[in-house]
Amino acid sequence: MALNMAPFANNGLKATLSNMELAVLKLRKVVATTAAESNHYNATIAVIADHNVITKSNGDQTLDPNLGETFVVRINKENLPDVHGIIPNIRLVNPVIHTIYATSSENSIFATINCSIIAQEIEFPQTTSSNNKGQGSR
Repeated sequence: MALNMAPFANNGLKATLSNMELAVLKLRKVVATTAAESNHYNATIAVIADHNVITKSNGDQTLDPNLGETFVVRINKENLPDVHGIIPNIRLVNPVIHTIYATSSENSIFATINCSIIAQEIEFPQTTSSNNKGQGSR
């Protein structure tokens, strides 16, 4: 499924993300193929807790509208640590919505609204243990 865009539209990107607990599932390095491009990473992010609330026009509330959803964020950084397993409690640094677009099936009157998010970096949780399996390494 796609992200529920209502919290993003109502509260803005940074406020909505700050009300979520996020985990990185996978980082994939993308190597530039032309001089106009730059190396970056595509990060698959999961929403592991969502404290956003949507209030519908009839007064009904939807709690945790994006709990369990995954999405991909482009991270504009040359080097990130290797990720071995799920890393919870990450934070996206300076996220921005790059594009908003809709997709639909042929002969459908409905469309799915999607967005492309870019961030400057991912902040990983601080570990105090010297054994940081699953936490990535720099």
